[in-house]
Amino acid sequence: MKKVIMTLVILAFFTAGANACEPYTALLLTENEDPLAASCEVYPGSFEPVDFRLWIQSDPATGLQGFELGIDLGPAQFAGATKNPGVPSIIGDLLTTAFAGAFTECQTTQWVWIAKYSFPYTGTPHMVYTVPASDSGNYIVTSCETGYPQYPLTEGNQFGVAMPCVVDAETESWGAVKSMYR
Repeated sequence: MKKVIMTLVILAFFTAGANACEPYTALLLTENEDPLAASCEVYPGSFEPVDFRLWIQSDPATGLQGFELGIDLGPAQFAGATKNPGVPSIIGDLLTTAFAGAFTECQTTQWVWIAKYSFPYTGTPHMVYTVPASDSGNYIVTSCETGYPQYPLTEGNQFGVAMPCVVDAETESWGAVKSMYR
């Protein structure tokens, strides 16, 4: 009986560890080449630039080929966006609630950046967040597996501009997310 209980405990431990973080999670983080060194909030002065990236935490085993989602920049004005050079074209506009794209080569790293955003802070604290594409309702990625199957995308955080960010309820803080990958 003890062996059966111990086996169940070990099985539960491995299952919990495997599900610790959802693959294919959208994260908005301050401009940085390393997402684990970035932050999910900024506190700029008036008219200082707010620079951040849209990252997708990918599943290296299945890879990341394409994406479809949107972004809500709140009251931000005069925003600009630059796509990852590995994406030859974007359908829609990176500054709207509906865009899609695909990489020319399979992305097999755990962290893949999709776009860099920038806008001047005009004095209104707000959140920036990813949303399902407004024209299709899709909030998905496609993997590199045969047939490019679709997987749901999970919102990992809401980016705070002059206010604290909101992190997925499954995690306690952005620091907790970063600590899982160090």
